[in-house]
Amino acid sequence: GPPSVEPVETPVPAVEPSPSVVEPVGVRGSTARVHVGDAEALWGELAADGVGVYCDPARRTASGRSWRVEDLSPPWAFVTGLLDGARPAAVKLGPGLAHRLIPDGVAATWVSDHGDLVELSLWSGHGPWGSGRHAVLLPGGHTLAGGEASEVPGAGPIGRFLYEPDPAVIRAGAIGRLAGLLDARPVSDGIAYLSADEAHPTPFATGFEVLDVLDAGEKSLRAWVRREGIGTLEIKKRGVDVDPAVLRRRLKVSPGRGTPHQATLVLTPTVDGVRGLVVRRLPTGVEGGRP
Repeated sequence: GPPSVEPVETPVPAVEPSPSVVEPVGVRGSTARVHVGDAEALWGELAADGVGVYCDPARRTASGRSWRVEDLSPPWAFVTGLLDGARPAAVKLGPGLAHRLIPDGVAATWVSDHGDLVELSLWSGHGPWGSGRHAVLLPGGHTLAGGEASEVPGAGPIGRFLYEPDPAVIRAGAIGRLAGLLDARPVSDGIAYLSADEAHPTPFATGFEVLDVLDAGEKSLRAWVRREGIGTLEIKKRGVDVDPAVLRRRLKVSPGRGTPHQATLVLTPTVDGVRGLVVRRLPTGVEGGRP
């Protein structure tokens, strides 16, 4: 599981540039001191040997929320300087930060909550994660370490089961590790769907049973919709340039008395070309589904 955290008993200084944020919140607990000002300007005053740092850079501009590191406050150069290993440090960031921007020697944890990717944290200086990349899945607290690209097995044929990895697992580069846990292989090189011949329970992916494999052409899919009486169709996709909402209309999916059935269709490249996989979610808490 995730590393344990000991309670802090020593005084904790905090820096917030906006008085309008500090005043309504107040100082929570007698061990906190809030400095209203610029973190970069106050750093010389607050820095001390062995001091631990937590930084949550502001990501808003006059135009709204921004994901560009150039728009962070305090500046990105200052933030990465905190991660130089001279002190225990943690930085909270948006989960879409480019991998190339992560400093060398820094641990990175991608966090998802109920399957939604919500946060990236960077850690350095004897932090709880050591080094490398990690996926953290909430609310269960499940963790999976990332691996090397060489750990990802070669693509293989579609088996009886399909797995869609949690987005934190994908961002952490843990697809190879997950494939090993599931005895699975990618459906195509570079595509984050895994296929297996047997079901395995896992918190790190959503499992599906593959009911049919279809040609992905519109004519073939439209015939399938009509033949099976599909009135509600969920379309999932990776590695194909398709707008699911547009395709659903083009397939003439229309709920009605004559189209009572629901279905899930996964469009993806495979070793045999682009295919449409008709799948059924494995129930949670049972073999192959998320516990």
